Amino acid sequence: MNSIWSDNKYTEAAVNILLFLTGINFLHYGQLILPVICLLLFIDNRLRFKVSDPKVFVVLCLFAVSFYGFSKKDFYCVMGFTLPMAYYIGSNIRYPNQENVRKVIYLFAIAMGFHLFLDLMRDLILRGPEKVMHASTHYDIWTNDKISSTLISVELDLLIACFYYLLMHEKDRKVKAVSAFLFVSGMAYCLIMGRRAPILMFFLAVFFGFLADSKVSDRQRKAFFVLMGILIGVFLVLGLIYSFDLFGLKVLLDRFYIFEKISRGIMDSRLNIYREALKLLGVYCWGGQKISASIGIQIHELWLDVYDYAGIITYALLLCYTFFFIRGYARAIAFCKGSSFRSLLVSLLICIFIQMFLEPVMTAASLFLLIVIIIGTMLERMSDEG
Repeated sequence: MNSIWSDNKYTEAAVNILLFLTGINFLHYGQLILPVICLLLFIDNRLRFKVSDPKVFVVLCLFAVSFYGFSKKDFYCVMGFTLPMAYYIGSNIRYPNQENVRKVIYLFAIAMGFHLFLDLMRDLILRGPEKVMHASTHYDIWTNDKISSTLISVELDLLIACFYYLLMHEKDRKVKAVSAFLFVSGMAYCLIMGRRAPILMFFLAVFFGFLADSKVSDRQRKAFFVLMGILIGVFLVLGLIYSFDLFGLKVLLDRFYIFEKISRGIMDSRLNIYREALKLLGVYCWGGQKISASIGIQIHELWLDVYDYAGIITYALLLCYTFFFIRGYARAIAFCKGSSFRSLLVSLLICIFIQMFLEPVMTAASLFLLIVIIIGTMLERMSDEG
């Protein structure tokens, strides 16, 4: 029972390859690969339609229709229809055990990390290190279009979520080595781009992953505290050097965009944006991006952003799916009680919700949301059938 998607080795290989291409957003059409995967799984199931929970699938279908109907008719609205496809894919994992779910999480984490690495190489080769350090706008490897640092940094989220588990429990050295390389290069790129969220996400994911781990030996506990101590020490030293201009290094550190961003404060005016948006929820109930137009900036939060795009009905459907997602995820965490896999699930949940509370995922990085739905649905299957 080592297969994940199919007992047919060719279908299994095809689905895994297509999921990897989805993770790297191949040619910027990652979401358009999902219908092909759905078709393969449908054929493999002898043309029988199967989803984990029909109620959740219907909610996602209604969300897609509502999002399209109430929003301006653009690319993001069409992509909303891939959300129920993601649920269908997650529902059709052949053997939903911890090993198979972990493999799929690794597959997506490495694929997204590889995409981030390709973007880094493109930036360094075509623009040079100096321009990369100071730029808040970067370019996608597939399209050469301008892309925000926010969208690029989302590619690191799953590797951050996997970091603690990989460090403390993963035995496959090849997986560890590849993941470590992509994580280090990706984190360096995010810091160069001035991204602060990955730093917060990393420390919280590792800390809560450690708290959730019931199988920590004394040796592992010691390694954990040593590593965390070193990392915290590095950031404190850099902060002191920058704040007090020790050794005259502030000029050197100012070359890095991250220090300029940190000096502005962790949340900038984000809380003010949320407050202004909340005041307008009752004024603009039917979408059309009138809230963001009124306050002069995108809201940068999944649920409020969906409300702004498509109004109160779509927002209610998203809240409904959020409830189902949290319920299924909580069951999976409870199911893994006594297992080290639980620490990976907790770390992943931390990264998912930090990203969704800080960024407009549906309208800026919807591929991340699709991957989250696939993983969440697999976990639902794991706890229901395990």
